[in-house]
Order: sequence, then structure tokens, then C-alpha cells
Amino acid sequence: MTKQVKKAVMWIIILTMFTVMLTGCGTGEKTETGIKSVDETETSVTDSEGNIVTEVKERGLSLAIPQEYMDKGLEIDPYNENTKGYRRLTVTYYSPTYKALFDELLNMTPEERTQEVSNQYTQELWEVSRALLEIALVETDEYERLTASGRTAEDFTYYAPAEWFGENEGYTYIISIPELDKGKLNEEEWQAYQECREYMQTVKENISFIPIELESYETNLGERMPDFRSEDLFGNLITNEIFTEAELTVVNVWGTFCGPCIEEMPELAGWSGEMPENVQIVGIVGDIEGKEDTEHLELAKAIVEKAGVSFVNMIASDDLKELMSGVVGFPTTFFVDREGNIVGEPVVGADVVAYKAFVEEYVNE
Repeated sequence: MTKQVKKAVMWIIILTMFTVMLTGCGTGEKTETGIKSVDETETSVTDSEGNIVTEVKERGLSLAIPQEYMDKGLEIDPYNENTKGYRRLTVTYYSPTYKALFDELLNMTPEERTQEVSNQYTQELWEVSRALLEIALVETDEYERLTASGRTAEDFTYYAPAEWFGENEGYTYIISIPELDKGKLNEEEWQAYQECREYMQTVKENISFIPIELESYETNLGERMPDFRSEDLFGNLITNEIFTEAELTVVNVWGTFCGPCIEEMPELAGWSGEMPENVQIVGIVGDIEGKEDTEHLELAKAIVEKAGVSFVNMIASDDLKELMSGVVGFPTTFFVDREGNIVGEPVVGADVVAYKAFVEEYVNE
């Protein structure tokens, strides 16, 4: 998993207190994984002064931060809403302890990652990470109406203190640079956090506005499968020809980090052996970054082997990038006919009953 994808997954888990593991890897009904947007709207370059300039188009912001602060554990988290319901961008300090704990959690099996264990880790992770900056986006009409009725800047942000920052394309921006307690940071981590927080004033002064491209929370896969060449988990070539092998193909998009995906895998394995002859299932593993990503490739192999899966699971190659950009939550399951047309409505979240219901209706038409 790339650093950006892993970061997006990490932030989702913290925000939702792991309750999404019961149904799907996303934020409630929106099932936002962050994966869709990371590749397409967040871009980073290094300027002449050695700053990492990150343009977050979904928030209409450009931030310049030196590499030395990134190395201390500072990261930009642009894909979430705060508890007040406003889109926001946050800059967060993730300590070495945080990263070690998160890796432990990520590498657990679904059996080990019980709700009790998840809740315990959530609390521990919260204590060893610290928000450095929050910028909330409020529609200017709404901001003016609410402030006229007595609301203050802090009514729009999770953190305090907060203040008006600026306006951009119909949105008012509210900024907060909170001063938090030590939590459970060790002395070295506490020092790094304080240095990062002190630098936030400089970050604030250098933030600039860019055109906004708000993210979509709707699954948008298009009307048909793109022409593609890819490989399955064992290096065998897979192309569009796979859809000609059945009247209907159930396509299950999943990730090795996704608890619900893994938990439904044995049921999918059993169902694949009971399907009508003119129906098949194919998996797409969305978080394997090419054949060179041996870590997640081997993990995916282990997951399907443990679940008894015999159906094809393929890597999401570059040819499938546009399709994957329309996936907003894992697992997402959709249906493809023999000609490669996407039929019916996609199902976001683990719901084998819904998959079966569509297949039955389709083949009996």
C-alpha cells in the first residue's frame, strides 16, 4: 500500500472508531476511503527552497512545508469532515509510537481485530497523535447567516481557538491551530510535536487558495469496463476476455486492509462454487501497487488461500485506474455482462445477500 493510501485508510479508521469494520471500509453512508481522491486531486512537488508544496484541490488549498517537518511525523490529512459536518483539511503529527501501533493493527487477522481490540487501539492511537492545524470549509451564505445569528468561528471547527481565514469560490475558510496536551507522547515525540506546532504559524502565512474540486461521495464506474491488461495474483494475464466466459460476472473490489472484505471472502468462495454455469465472480485487489508491491501481493495470496478462494483475483493495473477512481468504498461489488457492460447498481459494503439477489433477478429475467 502506498504511503498516501495507507494514510487515508489510517485516518478513516481513527475518525470512525472502527465501527465501519462491521459493514464496509468507509465513513458511514458516504463510504469514503480517500483512495479515490489521493491520486487525482492531491499533488506534491518540491519548490526551489526545498519545501514540499502540496496542492489539495478538494479543499482549494496549497500548503508549503519543509521536508524536515514531514520527517518529524507531520502529515496532511485532506479527506474527511469534522464532527460539525464541515469538510476540512487537517495537518496532524503522527508519532513513531502511533505508526508502530497502527502497523500492529493493520497486520492483525479479522479474528484478532475484534471490536474490543479495535476500541483499545483507537484510544491508544488517539493519545499518541496530535492535530496541528484544522481548516474547515463553510459555504459563505451559510457562514454569514449563522454568524449573523450569533455563531462564532469555533462553532465550525472541531478544535479551538478558531478564526476566519479567507474566502474562495463561495466558501469561507475557518482555521484553528490548537494547543493540545502531551497525551501519551514520550519526551522525544513531545518535543517533535511542539516544534511542528510552532511551525504552523509559518504554514498558515504561506497557505494559498487554488480552484476547488470537491470530492464526490457517489460511486461512479461508468457504463462499461475499460479495455485492460492485468495479471492475477499468480502472474497470469487477465484481459477483457474474461467477461466473455459468462453471461454475468460479479466483480468484487476489495483491499487487504479491509476487515469486511476479508470477512466476506469465505462466503464468496462458497458462493462461487454454487453459481449457475453462466455466472462467475472475479476479484480486483485495489491496494496492490503493481507486481513490485510484494508485501501486499503476498498478503492478498494468503487471504484468498485461507478463505478457500478459487475464483480469479487480479491486480488493479493502470488500465483500470479510471474505473478505480470511481470506487469510494471497499468492498464495492458490481456486475458486468458478456459484452463488458456494467449492469445494475453497485453495492458498496459487504452484503452477499444483495449480490445474490441481483444475480438471481438478472438470470431469471
